[in-house]
Amino acid sequence: MSEGKSLPDDQLDRSLCASYKPPKPEQLVVPEGALTSDYYKCQTDMPDRFYHPDSFKGYGAKKGHMLYRTTNMDYGSRGPSVHTMQTTFRDRPQKFTNHLGKCGMYRNRSLNTGEDKSVVPEH
Repeated sequence: MSEGKSLPDDQLDRSLCASYKPPKPEQLVVPEGALTSDYYKCQTDMPDRFYHPDSFKGYGAKKGHMLYRTTNMDYGSRGPSVHTMQTTFRDRPQKFTNHLGKCGMYRNRSLNTGEDKSVVPEH
């Protein structure tokens, strides 16, 4: 059989479909305090907050009127779970920020030739 082609309906193994049992509802619920690494293979040097999705607080804000509710509002109202947390973390180098902390931001010290605006209205 060549790659990319499927079997005709009469040749399908019906025993696979018959043996499938959907998971029980209690198996779908993630227990409180579950770690992301308990369910997925995670990078070993990630910050702890990505292993503990229950540590994120502040979700479930006011509902608002159903007519004006968006899918983004619905998605954002739910806190993260082990299934929505990232499993890798790629931090950015802080070289530029560290340099600015040492020497300070650039300040333009050139001659200001612009006209100042008057705070008093002209009548």
